[in-house]
Amino acid sequence: MAIKSGSIEGLDELIKDFLKFGDKAMEQLKGATNYSTMILYHAAKDKINSRSGNLARALHIIPARISKSTKSIVSGRVELSTASKNKEAAEYGAYVELGHKIMKTKGVYDKGVMVGGKWLGHVEARPFMRPASDENKEIVANIFIKAMDRIIKELGDK
Repeated sequence: MAIKSGSIEGLDELIKDFLKFGDKAMEQLKGATNYSTMILYHAAKDKINSRSGNLARALHIIPARISKSTKSIVSGRVELSTASKNKEAAEYGAYVELGHKIMKTKGVYDKGVMVGGKWLGHVEARPFMRPASDENKEIVANIFIKAMDRIIKELGDK
């Protein structure tokens, strides 16, 4: 197993072997998922440059769970709270991550997009989620490789 230029050699074989073990293996993989999610959470939080601190406070972790539909996907994620979920909301997080245009509000909205407003300028992107993910992809990949190898050895011996 080796990681080269963004791909993992031997991953298809590892997944094929791993899926033979079913629900017990998927349940054990939740720990690696939560650990990886925590790494990404802290990396993203460290990259947020905010005067108020609201954006960093709104960042939170959704713990790992097994997909009910496929029974073969374990997912966890880092996301920003919205007003309906938390008083520390940061709906503007995507605008910080991606940048945005500043528009004069005399335009009209058509399907959620302003039409006819005057463009006043641009706010540069200050990404925090994508760089956190990019900088930690090898660490996360290795966490999963080690966890899957350990699970295969443990369950394969039975």
